[in-house]
Amino acid sequence: MHVAQAAWGLLTIEVRESVKRLLATIIVLSGVVAGCFVPSVPVPPPGPESMSFALDTTAGTATYSANLGSDWANSWVSVFDDTTGKGVLDRTDAGGRVGPTAPWRANEGDQVRIVFERDDGEQSGLCLILHGGASSSNYRCSN
Repeated sequence: MHVAQAAWGLLTIEVRESVKRLLATIIVLSGVVAGCFVPSVPVPPPGPESMSFALDTTAGTATYSANLGSDWANSWVSVFDDTTGKGVLDRTDAGGRVGPTAPWRANEGDQVRIVFERDDGEQSGLCLILHGGASSSNYRCSN
């Protein structure tokens, strides 16, 4: 311990300040790097109550609309109909609103998977039974 104190005393003030700056930079950079690997809090999926479907029974198509909120602003939204094998991809606006989307082949009662993906990679989704009008938790898929 006395040798280290003696060696530190031999360094000039300029060298000591450089060493202190270097150590401070290393500490700050290690904090930034560690912050990149800390898990983020997942964003919950929007509730079915914020979503609705419009069905055109004559054409056998549906469209999707939603107000997903600011957590899902400028996000990708994919709607896939498991029954028909068709779907649509759209993007929310700055307020988190999407739709009405382009129509896809669909029928009342189809099982529809909706996946939301933000640009930071955060994803969430849910499955709903397709029906015309506003959705609710009562229309969640059973599986």
